[in-house]
Amino acid sequence: MNFPNIETPRLILKILDTSAINHVIETYTREDMWAFFGISNEQQEEEEMKRYRGGYDSFNRSVKRFIMIEKTSQKVIGACAFHNWFISHNRSEIGYNMLYEEDKQKGYMTETVSAVIDYGFNVMDLHRIEATTGRENIASQKVLLKHGFVFEGVLREHYNVNGIHQDSLLYSLLRNEIVNTLK
Repeated sequence: MNFPNIETPRLILKILDTSAINHVIETYTREDMWAFFGISNEQQEEEEMKRYRGGYDSFNRSVKRFIMIEKTSQKVIGACAFHNWFISHNRSEIGYNMLYEEDKQKGYMTETVSAVIDYGFNVMDLHRIEATTGRENIASQKVLLKHGFVFEGVLREHYNVNGIHQDSLLYSLLRNEIVNTLK
């Protein structure tokens, strides 16, 4: 299977829809699947398999994932995704993560999010992109603000993290608010 890509100055972003994700899980060896997704332990594998068994799509929503590959090393360093993509409403939630501490604070996520936002508005025809982040996740908040996201409010006790319900900060970006300087 050929996976479409987006190239940024330092990264290759492999674009995966649900059929591509399913293909990798169903046909790749365990070792190859781990390498493809950047999985480094059995817990991460189990999380991926739970998503797979639960189904990435539902009758009214879908997902689009972008695997971040650093060009020089060809190493998977993170991922970004449009999840909770409500196709009929032209909106989706964006989420992202870096896999390794040594790759953080290097601007990779800013570079990725810029390309993914552009893809969302211009290819997926999104009107609104939403994001939630924890109060303590200052790095994520900076990425969102850098891209012009607007703080909308607090979702009280929105996430359960290790048995503790925590607030989420809600941000959004509308198509007509795109920060052109990051393109």
